[in-house]
Amino acid sequence: LRRLQQLNGLLTAQAREAQQDREMKEQEQAQLLLERDRLREREAEEQQEFSRMHERLDDLSEVEGALRRGTRSLRNQAQLLLRQVEVLSKTANQTDLQLEEAEVTHGKLREEEQATERRAEIIGWKLQVAETQLAKSQGKQRKGASARDSAAASASSADSPAAGSANIPAVGS
Repeated sequence: LRRLQQLNGLLTAQAREAQQDREMKEQEQAQLLLERDRLREREAEEQQEFSRMHERLDDLSEVEGALRRGTRSLRNQAQLLLRQVEVLSKTANQTDLQLEEAEVTHGKLREEEQATERRAEIIGWKLQVAETQLAKSQGKQRKGASARDSAAASASSADSPAAGSANIPAVGS
C-alpha cells in the first residue's frame, strides 16, 4: 500500500509537473503567437514602407529623367548661343575693320577736299590778281583811246570771262 501510495504520489507529482509543463508551453505558445502576430504586422508595415520607397524611387527616377532632358536641352541652347556669339563676334570684328577702313577713306577724302579747297582758293587769288592786272592794263589803253573805243572796250570787258568771274565767289568760301 505504501508502494501504491508512493506510486500514486509519484504519478500525482508527474501529473502536476506535466500539467505545469503544459501550462508553461501554452504560455510560451501564446507568447510565440503574439510575437508572430507582431512580426506579421511589422512585416506588413515594412512591406508598405518598401512599396512607398519604390514609389518614391520611381518618382525620383522620373524627376531625374526630366532633369537630364532639361540639362540636355539647356546644353544644346548654350552651344547654340555660343555659336551665335562667335558669329556676332566675327561680325563685330568685320564691322570694326570696315569702320576703320571707312574712317581712313573718310580722312583721305577730307584731306583731298581740303586740298581741293586750297587749290580753288589759290586759283581764286590768281584770278583776282589776273583781273586786277587786266583792269590796270585796260585802264592804260583807255587813256590813249577815243571815247568810242573806250565804250567798246568797256562793253567787251563786261562780256569777257575774266571780268565776269570777279563776281563769282571763290570755291570753299
